[in-house]
Order: sequence, then C-alpha cells, then structure tokens
Amino acid sequence: MLNHSKKMSHFAPKQGRSFCRVLVIPATFTIAGLLANILPSAAFIDYEKTVPDTYVGNEYRSCANKLLKAGTTPSTAKICAKVIRPIEFSACVEAIRKHTQITPEDTVYSCYKSHRPEDLAACVVNVSKNTQQTINQAVLEDCGRSLLPLTFARCVIGLRKEINLTPTESLDACKDTGDRVNDVSPGATITPNQYEEKRD
Repeated sequence: MLNHSKKMSHFAPKQGRSFCRVLVIPATFTIAGLLANILPSAAFIDYEKTVPDTYVGNEYRSCANKLLKAGTTPSTAKICAKVIRPIEFSACVEAIRKHTQITPEDTVYSCYKSHRPEDLAACVVNVSKNTQQTINQAVLEDCGRSLLPLTFARCVIGLRKEINLTPTESLDACKDTGDRVNDVSPGATITPNQYEEKRD
C-alpha cells in the first residue's frame, strides 16, 4: 500500500506539468492571433490605395488643378495645402471665375477665409448677376463678410425686385442680415433712420 502511494506521488507532478502545457499552448496561439489581426503586415498594404494621387482620390491635387485652370499662379495654388476642405474651397474659386468677371486672384482670399465657401460662391454669383456685375468687388467683399451669405443674397435680390434701389444701396441695406437682434417692441413704428440710430 505504501509503495502504491509513492508511485502515485511520483506521477502527480508530471500530470500537473502536462496540464499547464495544455493551458499555455492555446493561450499562446490566441495572443499571437490577436496580434496578427491588430498589427497589419507590410506585405498586405496597398500603398497606392492608401495614398492616392488621382484627381478623384486626392483632394489636394484636385484643388491645385482647379486653381491653376482658373488662372491662378502656382504660388497662389499652394494655398490648397492650408485649407480644411480643399474641394469646397476650389469649387468656390471655380464657380466665381466661371460666372462672374472677378479675377481668380481676388477670389482666392475670400473663398479661403469663408466658413461656407460654397454659400459664398452662390451669394457672389447671384448678386453679381442681379446687379449686372457693376459692383463685383463690393459684392465679393460683402458676401465674404456676411455670416449668412445666402441670406444676404436673398435680401439684396428681394429688395431690388420690389424697391428701386441702386446696387450699392441694396448692399448697404442688407449688410449683416440675419445677425441683428430685433429690439423693437410689437406694434411700434420706426423709420430706417431711427433704426440706424438704435444700432449705433
């Protein structure tokens, strides 16, 4: 009986070690599999797809190309590197160049500083058309200053449709449209001159 106990104790450590091996080996393969999924192999990276250089896939190339075609200098076209949305920015420059007589070099800065470049372009194009392009530079500046370019454009065009205003008068009347706080009490009457005094 004693000999039998000794034999059992002799085999017990070996069984324990085998059991540990069974646990360790699958765990090793599991960790290796996870690392293989997390860390991509360089052999499987499609470098051309990751960093495209086509006009469709690379917004900076597309932006520079549109600016150059619009007539800007290569030095000016480098501004594409600084804009947050190159596609919208270049579309702004392209639209204004195509539909107005404003030079691309003048357009670039306004489109660059605008938070809504596509709305700016729509404002400039529509107001310039409405004013027969007689004050294009002023239109570009006022559309660029407005926080709501489309609202500004609707104001200018709407007033000129109903009131006999010169282009300059319509721009002045609609400046800051949409940004004003109306502090006139209901039922009160106020003249345009009084309103200007209240603003000052």
